[in-house]
Amino acid sequence: MEKANNITNKYGRYIYLASLICFMLLGMDSWVKRVTMVTLACVVLLTNHQFRSLKEMKPEEHIVSGLILILYLMLISQEFNLSILLTALLAMFFVIHTVDAVYLLFQKTVAHNPVFVRNSNYKLNKLEVAVVALSSIVVMTFFTTSSPLYPFNIWDDTNCYFTLGRGIIKNVVMYRDAFDHKGPYLYLIFAVAALISDTTFLGVYIIEIIACFVFAVFCWKTVHLFYQPKRYSLVLIPLGIILTYSCVPFHFGGSAEELSFPLLAVILYLAFKAEHENTLPSIKDTAVIGLLTGVILLIKFTFCGLILGYLIFVIYRCIATKELKKLPILILTFLAGFIAAWIPILLYFGINGALGSFYEVYIYDNLFLYSGESTLSSAGYCLYLFNTTMSNSKYIFTGIVLSICTLAGLKKNFKIMYVLMMVFSFAGTYLPSTHMFYYCFILTTLIMPGFILISMAWDELCDKLSHNKLHLNWIACLIALVLAADSFMSQPNLDLIGKKKENYPQLVFADVIKETPDARILTYDIMDGGFYNCSETLPATRYYCFTNITENLPGVTEGRLKTIENGEFDYIITKSNDYQWSKYEIIMESTLDNQEIPIFVNGEESVTYYLYARK
Repeated sequence: MEKANNITNKYGRYIYLASLICFMLLGMDSWVKRVTMVTLACVVLLTNHQFRSLKEMKPEEHIVSGLILILYLMLISQEFNLSILLTALLAMFFVIHTVDAVYLLFQKTVAHNPVFVRNSNYKLNKLEVAVVALSSIVVMTFFTTSSPLYPFNIWDDTNCYFTLGRGIIKNVVMYRDAFDHKGPYLYLIFAVAALISDTTFLGVYIIEIIACFVFAVFCWKTVHLFYQPKRYSLVLIPLGIILTYSCVPFHFGGSAEELSFPLLAVILYLAFKAEHENTLPSIKDTAVIGLLTGVILLIKFTFCGLILGYLIFVIYRCIATKELKKLPILILTFLAGFIAAWIPILLYFGINGALGSFYEVYIYDNLFLYSGESTLSSAGYCLYLFNTTMSNSKYIFTGIVLSICTLAGLKKNFKIMYVLMMVFSFAGTYLPSTHMFYYCFILTTLIMPGFILISMAWDELCDKLSHNKLHLNWIACLIALVLAADSFMSQPNLDLIGKKKENYPQLVFADVIKETPDARILTYDIMDGGFYNCSETLPATRYYCFTNITENLPGVTEGRLKTIENGEFDYIITKSNDYQWSKYEIIMESTLDNQEIPIFVNGEESVTYYLYARK
């Protein structure tokens, strides 16, 4: 055993370097990123001289290492073979020493750096605000298809939200007059966007910038709770934003997840702030957490997993510190903020006589009718689902791993709190009976503690590289910017900039539909897809488009067919030409080619849409 430990200490840096290169080659999706990261890793490792023997590692560090390894194996493969086993051994060594290095780094910082303990009320300076704002604007301008650079946002979900948002400002009552099953606050957000512009996605684009800005600000404030970043770390702000929003679950932009995780970021920051001060959350912060919980609950139920984990932690802390007398006050304050979020919604539906519709759609239908193939039918399918989701979200996965590594250097309560948040966040994301590839985007909040480690390691690297005439610290910053630029240019949405309107059936059909004043249209066997927004029309019937839940509602299909038989619509859009309706005929068809507009995640090469007009 002693001989093995001596080998570990003697050759640790080289094995560590080999395993890190292995990680980089597997984790990066382009050679530019691989070469850049391996180069940076070599620089880091050549300046690192601290390795302990494995027997000096604490048991909890081995446990954390093992958990990270299991998640890593789930990410890279569903099968175990010799190459996977070799990778696993290298990965175990890498993770153990990464956790160890983080632990030593925190110990060193706490002991020798008096600025480690920061002011909990830190406010970003003007330069930091400018960098965050500019990065948010640039990234959203190029990444989200809600941006003016794109003809329109083609995502079905985003168009459904925007159609209802446009309807709300024109007296269409959500749920009662137009059916969709997300929460009312989501549609109100899109109603605000429609007030800015109800014919373009300009308002959605501005709201996405604000959401990105809020997330980045509270990430940076979380870092400042534990560490004072130096000027070199400013380069991490644009890099972090680019990597966060360049993952597959971001898709075309404007999802409920994208607009909600910045709100969860505020809650996580307040939670860390309270624990950093070694106290329970203040009355003000508790009210804010209650208010945001109410808002998030009224966007989507499953987003509240992180909050539930934190509430359990607060109860645990009250018991552990014998502060149970404060618990009733915290509960009442939380409920006050929570109820405050519900009051505008209840008033809206009450005034419009639609409280029954609110209960029926958002509560009953979501809880009992929104179902599909169970993701828990077998352990293998559950593993497959997690694997495919996380393989599409490498940066989210990596951020969570870095957060776990960061917590190895923090006190016990931070670890308990984060584990509870993480477990319940994953439960909310993966346990529901239906699942889409973008659901995991809500887990982005969990990467926030990882920025503490990244900032500390980055500053230490730049400090070591600054003591020379070549100013290698700025070269390191340049390497980071190259990585950011490569990630930026690999965003798939950029390919849609400059596409002609003929490539979009929505815009082709819109030219025809607009010729009919106050046209009434129906998307029959498809979701909205932008047909309402491009043609500047509003829903003419409650079930105005196909959704994942309408097929489970009794009588809906029959009711829609009856309205078609009565000829209640001017135009009907379908993706099938097999319908034989006595009062309608096909007048146009248009194909959405996956080679031109890469939207389909189910492997379809193209979809042809048909425009039926009333005879």
